[in-house]
Amino acid sequence: MEILPSTVRPILYLGLWSSLFLTHLGAQSSTVSVPQELVRYADIVVTNGKVVTVDENFTIAQAVVIQDGKIIAVGSSAQADRYAGPDTRIVDVQGRTVLPGLVDTHSHPHENGIDHYASQAVPELRRQVVKGSNFEDFLVGIRDIAEKTDPDEWVLVNLQPAQLANSFWLKHTYRDLDKVAKDKLILVDQGVRGLTTSAGLAAFKDRYGFESELMKLKPLLDQNGQMTGRFRAEVVRVFKTDVVLGNRMGVLEDTYYRELQDLAKYGVTTWASTLQPIQAFQVFSELDRQGRMAVRLAYVHAAGFTSFPHAAGFYERLGPIQGHGTDFLWNIGAGPGNIDGAYPNVCMSLDAPVTIKEREQCFARPGEFKSEAMAAIIRTGGRIANNHISGDLALDHMMDIIEEASREAGFTPEQIRAKRHATDHCDYNPRPDQIQRAVGLGLYFSCKNNTIYRGGAVRFLADYGKQYEHMISPVNSILKAGGKAVIELDHHLTDELNAFHDLQIWITRQYQGRVIGPDERVDRETALRMITSWASEYVLREDVLGSLEKGKWADLIVLDKDYLSIPEEQIKDIDVLLTLVAGKPAYISPSFQAQAASLGN
Repeated sequence: MEILPSTVRPILYLGLWSSLFLTHLGAQSSTVSVPQELVRYADIVVTNGKVVTVDENFTIAQAVVIQDGKIIAVGSSAQADRYAGPDTRIVDVQGRTVLPGLVDTHSHPHENGIDHYASQAVPELRRQVVKGSNFEDFLVGIRDIAEKTDPDEWVLVNLQPAQLANSFWLKHTYRDLDKVAKDKLILVDQGVRGLTTSAGLAAFKDRYGFESELMKLKPLLDQNGQMTGRFRAEVVRVFKTDVVLGNRMGVLEDTYYRELQDLAKYGVTTWASTLQPIQAFQVFSELDRQGRMAVRLAYVHAAGFTSFPHAAGFYERLGPIQGHGTDFLWNIGAGPGNIDGAYPNVCMSLDAPVTIKEREQCFARPGEFKSEAMAAIIRTGGRIANNHISGDLALDHMMDIIEEASREAGFTPEQIRAKRHATDHCDYNPRPDQIQRAVGLGLYFSCKNNTIYRGGAVRFLADYGKQYEHMISPVNSILKAGGKAVIELDHHLTDELNAFHDLQIWITRQYQGRVIGPDERVDRETALRMITSWASEYVLREDVLGSLEKGKWADLIVLDKDYLSIPEEQIKDIDVLLTLVAGKPAYISPSFQAQAASLGN
């Protein structure tokens, strides 16, 4: 890849012009020189590496040249040396693999941070575990905690085991909690499911001035159509961030900042998520103003569903905002978050025993406020993205909404596809017939695979039938049909469960020695494109993200092992040694300090 003409020629031409100019003026002055401001060397040269550019041709280079936070050249180490001046910082990666920064299209690190970091400063956010073998054990445990709690003190309770806790959640209401925790601020926090007391409901209403529509969805009401105090993940997040944490913005700011640094440690330089609590966007905006966004956030507006009394009216007035923002914080659409439940409460079209079907939950059926608000987003030119869609019937509902609302707005098929509406998770969808329909609509599939390695897929096949294995994250089928599938991580990153662990699962589809959906495996190049260049399209920044090419942001990572050549079973063991975001170090491994010494702290 030749890099000299586009960048070095101007400097050479300037030198030639300067020589001629000085010769002409020689009799008048012997001290005239070119102003230093007109001569610019590179800020950083990352050299002597295996640079996997992930450009259209999947070019492999040796060096990346960076100036003002952007890439100005990519090529051989010898070519890159020509850009180096006395103040250029040289990072010799000594043959290691260099990749574009990873783009995680759906995760919740800011919400995970409430448990990991905010709870260290705010005791009320520390979940107290209640274990039991039946429902009565749970109620007794909650009662014991409530008796030791002051009326104005919040308590978060986590019930275990999870399967029994889900059944408890389905069959109990705030009235049951009030019997053992009257007038106490109790939040049963199961992550994707929540239940609170009447005092908790009152606290929510005091905070926002209304009772949330999210607690009045039909699947969450009792047999008499009355509110139960049950709710899904988006309300759990709002409770913890806006209600329990309250106005302790400093704690939230520190929490988010530390979570962003954690993402950089594992090579994620851009992530996407819904922002549902009111305070979430406020804090990220402040971090952006302070220049403290270690990595980039492409956010989806969701507060209209959680923090305003009439979501459809709100989004009709908000209008399309996708694309608006800064280099580190920009909008990529709007949406409700959850369109169905989390397993085992997914929204399925498949036949199954009554005990399976009765626990299914669909939140975007015709007439539900979520479907009406999604239609408002679409009619006004907005984009639907980053929503939780696990079941195949939930995907049907979403595509119905897109088609009907787009028809009402008069959009052509080309205009619909140009929106890049997205469906996230791919847990138990799409069906084969849905793939072609989705491709026609231009849908992007943001897919995760923790369903496979956390055992959800095995439970699904046991409940619905092994014949539906083809509906578990069928990314290869989507790609073969001409669709776009990208990778979301959707879990807290750790040394063991990092992004490369997930990439290995996409490549092998293995779980405890079993290959789940062998026909849906992808090769390494495809998996890498799914979490870099194609993912940049999902976050609406493919012109500046996703590959290591001239003109794009200098977001890159250096690895300790070669992703392209190590055995498949070792991909999960890859560690990130260096993460640069806009040419600045967001993370440096202790083992790489010497090689990155020129970058400073």
